[in-house]
Amino acid sequence: MITAFLLLYAIITIFLNVRLSKVDGVYAIKIGVFILSAIYYYVVIKIFFAAVMNRNNYLQLSRGNDVFSFGYFKNLVKPYNKNDIDKIMVYRSGGYRNPNLICVYEIYFKNGTKIKFSNMLISDFAFADKFPNNTITYGKRSPLKMLS
Repeated sequence: MITAFLLLYAIITIFLNVRLSKVDGVYAIKIGVFILSAIYYYVVIKIFFAAVMNRNNYLQLSRGNDVFSFGYFKNLVKPYNKNDIDKIMVYRSGGYRNPNLICVYEIYFKNGTKIKFSNMLISDFAFADKFPNNTITYGKRSPLKMLS
């Protein structure tokens, strides 16, 4: 769904850029379309860069088991205990009408370690369902900043 939306938006912005380049005296509209296109492509590149960088992440998580496994690469998977979790921070795009396209999770443990991954690995609803005993706190940072 999101890929179709992004593709449609890209086609519309390219079409508008080509159409407006043939019109004289409409510099304000050209600059506006250019700025919107630049912002759009920045967000898309940031999302796809994060997807490429995190494509080897591994997560095995269940609601009934107190131990879950996570690794940034399959050969570096470590087990973690849910009872050792200090806090869980979730950063997602806010707003009344914004869908949660990007969501970043940070799990802090009592020994000071932390793991970070995005909703490209597990959805927001499934993640919240897996940690019924832990309090999930929603942070105020931009998920785009948290992706890197």
